[in-house]
Amino acid sequence: MKRILIGLVAILILASSFTFAQDDESTITPLTEAGENLDLQAVLELYMDSETVEDFEKALNDSTNEINNLDLNEDGEVDYIRVVEYVDGDAHVLVLQVPLAENEYQDVATINIEKTDDDYVIQAAGDTEIYGEDYYIEPEPEEEAQANTTTVVVVMYGYGYSPWISPYRWRVYPVWWRPWRPHPVSVYRSRVVRHHRHHYRHTSHRRTVRAHNTYKSHRKSSSYAKQKNKKTKKQTTTKKSTTTTKKKSQTTNKKKTTTTKTQTKQKTGGTKKKKK
Repeated sequence: MKRILIGLVAILILASSFTFAQDDESTITPLTEAGENLDLQAVLELYMDSETVEDFEKALNDSTNEINNLDLNEDGEVDYIRVVEYVDGDAHVLVLQVPLAENEYQDVATINIEKTDDDYVIQAAGDTEIYGEDYYIEPEPEEEAQANTTTVVVVMYGYGYSPWISPYRWRVYPVWWRPWRPHPVSVYRSRVVRHHRHHYRHTSHRRTVRAHNTYKSHRKSSSYAKQKNKKTKKQTTTKKSTTTTKKKSQTTNKKKTTTTKTQTKQKTGGTKKKKK
C-alpha cells in the first residue's frame, strides 16, 4: 500500500512540474520574431564559456555555433552583432548591438554583471523593442556560484582591465566574417538547443539594478525594430481576429444546427399525432 501511495505522489509531482513548465514556457516567448532568432540562454552560456569579451563577440558571430540568427533589416543575411562594454564601479554591462546603417544601431540585449562582496550577479536582459518588457535570463544559483572562477568574469574584474568596445561598425567587419542566410525559427530552435547544457531560468525580476542604470543613458534603438514590432502586433491581432471569427462562425453554425434539429423533431412529433 505504501509503495502505491509513494508512486501516486511521484506521479502527481511530475504532473505538476510538467504543467508548471508548460505555463512557464508560455510566459517566455519574446515579443517579436527577431527575439526568437537570438536565444538569450545560449548567448549567456556562450559568454560564460568565453575567456574574454573579444572572444565572446567572435564566438557569437561564428556560423558554426549557430546562435546568431538575426536579420533585423531583412536583407536575407544574418546581421553582425558587435559588443560594447560599459563599466561603473563593480557593475559591467555588455551591450549586444547590431549596426543597421551609418550611425544607426539597434541594441538587442545586454549581459549585466554586478559584484557583491565575493559573489557575482549575472543576467541577460532582452531589449524591450525585441523581447518585450522584463525579459531576463539568469543562471540557476548553483551555476551562478561558479561565476567566481569563470575566466571571462575573472578577467573583467582583474586589475588594470580595459572595457571592450568593438572596433566594428556598419560595413566595417572582421576579415573572417561571412554572413549566411538565416534559418526559419523552427529550424533555429532545433539547432540552438545544443547550447542548453547548463541550468538557466527565465525571470521577470531585474536583479542587476546598478548595471541597468549605467546602461540607460547609452541605449540605442532603430526604426527597424519599431517596424518589426508593428508587424508582429498586426499579425497577432489578425490571428486573434481570425480565431474570434472562426469561433463565432462555429457557434452560429451550432445554433443553426440545434434549431434545425429542434424544428425537425417538432414536425416529426406533429406528424405522429395526426396519424394517431
